Amino acid sequence: MIFSFIVGFPGESDEAVEDTLALVKTLRAMSPTFETPIFYYKPYPGSPLAHEVKDLMPQTLEDWAGFDYVAGAAGPWVSPEIYRRVERFKFYNRVAWGRETPMRRPLQKIARWRARNDNYMFPVEKFLVETFRPQEPLS
Repeated sequence: MIFSFIVGFPGESDEAVEDTLALVKTLRAMSPTFETPIFYYKPYPGSPLAHEVKDLMPQTLEDWAGFDYVAGAAGPWVSPEIYRRVERFKFYNRVAWGRETPMRRPLQKIARWRARNDNYMFPVEKFLVETFRPQEPLS
């Protein structure tokens, strides 16, 4: 079962983001087979919410060419702290509850401890995984 979430709405409070992350943790605790992807709000021109961030949106055709709707990047209205928090949360929860194999088991134990304790400071494991096994770009 897949439960998709969106964070990073214009004006969204840090508490609302934390509530979303808490719900994701609750669902993952109910069943590790639940998939809980987290996406960032992307304003589409002409939509009601896009009006709230129009000054932060690309203004020229060249700017729009560089605005990525597919990749995980958040818009400029999302603080760097929230972006970092969400990205670390996503990484550790994906690893913690992913398919268990003997090779992944040590990393999963660390990731589960981090996820259960909301401790994502100094994400050495994330750095190592992303350095030695970078994700392919989506677009």
